[in-house]
Order: sequence, then structure tokens, then C-alpha cells
Amino acid sequence: MERMMLLYGALIVGLQIACAVHCLRGKCTSRNWIWLILVFPLIGSLIYLLAEVFPHWGSPRRTNPNPLRYRPSEKEIQSERENYRKIPEIRSLEKQAEICLQSGQPLEALNHLRACLKGPCEDDPELLYKLAEAAFQAREFSQAQEALNKIRALSDYSPAKVRLLLARSYAAQGSNEKAKPLFEYLLAQYPSPDVRYYWACFLHDQGQINAAQNLWQELVAAFPIGSTAPVWLEEARSRLA
Repeated sequence: MERMMLLYGALIVGLQIACAVHCLRGKCTSRNWIWLILVFPLIGSLIYLLAEVFPHWGSPRRTNPNPLRYRPSEKEIQSERENYRKIPEIRSLEKQAEICLQSGQPLEALNHLRACLKGPCEDDPELLYKLAEAAFQAREFSQAQEALNKIRALSDYSPAKVRLLLARSYAAQGSNEKAKPLFEYLLAQYPSPDVRYYWACFLHDQGQINAAQNLWQELVAAFPIGSTAPVWLEEARSRLA
């Protein structure tokens, strides 16, 4: 009888541990389950199995490779980044980078932005995008592409402008086979005037002069008089002159 009780206790503890590890490894599972499993070992574990394990049995499951490692939430990560960027030194570097970009010194801007991309801001999508802009202006297209692809892999930050700069970077580098699908996707999903202008530039560089000029004429004619002009508007007018 005593051996049966020991075996019963061992089975419950084993089930409890298995359910707790399964819960910790699941990225999408609420951690409230942990408390239920710990407080009510048998009933909590059985409820967890019925609610979380059996319904997803056999389907692919995203896991945390280290179940004992604490993973901060997106909200916590964003809060850390905001606090880091409020540090006077970091704010100064960002400001200097903006001034350098506006004054046509993209290489200097790159240096300032690299200094910002540390600690909690190592993967900050906004800073990575600014770095990509500076790299593009400096004609460091590989660096721009690396930063933009990193943004796409880690977040959904401004997908339209990230894709547009990536398409422009590939086109400027001569990788037209990579640029064209990105432009086509943008035209289908985000057909903004900016996208259409740079698509016209791409067509012009491919020798489709008439198609490019027709598109520039449409954009210039449709732009509201008196509104703030984007950078490309004067470029479009000069191309048509």
C-alpha cells in the first residue's frame, strides 16, 4: 500500500513538472497556468492538459529554447528603449545624426546612429530605419539592406516605408530582380504617391521613359496646390522640364 502511494505521488509530481515545463516553453501560453498547476497539482495539470495540450496535439508549436530564462514582454522592451533614448548622451547623438543627414553628411550620421544602437536599443526598429536612411544616402547599400531586413525580421515597424527604402536600395545597387517584386507589392498594397514616384524612377532607369514620364505627370498634376510639398515633387518637376 505504501509503495502504491509513493508511485501515485511520483506520477503526480512527474505530471506536474511536465505540464509546468510545457507551459514555460510555450511563448503564447498564459503564465497563469503555472499557479494553477503548482497550487492544484493533479486537477490543475489535468485541466491544463485538456485546455492547452490535447487541442494542439501534433501541430507545430513555437517554444522558448530556454524555459528558465525570463522573457520580457513587448511593452517592457519598449519602455526600456524609451528610457534609454531619454539619456542625454543618446538624445544628443540622435539629434546630431539628424543634423548631419539634413546637412548632407550621411557618414557622420551613420557613426552617431551606430553609437545609439546599443543595450536595449540594439534592435530598435526606429533607430535601425534611421541608420538605413543614412546608409542609403551614403551609398552604403549593403548596410542599408542589412538594417532594413533586420527590421522586417524582428518587427512590423512601418512595413510600407521599410519595403520602399529596401526596393530603392536594391535598385540603386543594380539588383533589379530584387527591387521589382518589392515595388510591385507596394503598388498593390500601398500605392501612395511616394511609391508611385519611385516606381516611375525605377521604370525610367529600365528604359521605359514614356511610362515613367506619364506617371510623373499624373503625380505632379494631382498634387494639391498649397499643401506641403514632399521632397520628390521638385525632383519630378525637374525630370519633366
